Amino acid sequence: MLDEMEEIHSAVKGETENSFTQARNELESCFSDLITWNSQTSEKLSEGQGAVMNTVAQTTETVQSAADGIGSLARNPNR
Repeated sequence: MLDEMEEIHSAVKGETENSFTQARNELESCFSDLITWNSQTSEKLSEGQGAVMNTVAQTTETVQSAADGIGSLARNPNR
């Protein structure tokens, strides 16, 4: 998109050119900020996902262990 804006830039002149150039520069700056934010956030999201998966694994083990313990206590009811 920025490349296409560069091509359009060459077709405009005068005040329109100045406004267009300013808008393109602002867009480029915002895009750069977005890329930076995404790279920083992606790492944190990945770490968070790993922590969640670890918690799920631990919880599964705990539940299975409890279920195994309950199973050994089960007995037939007296009728």
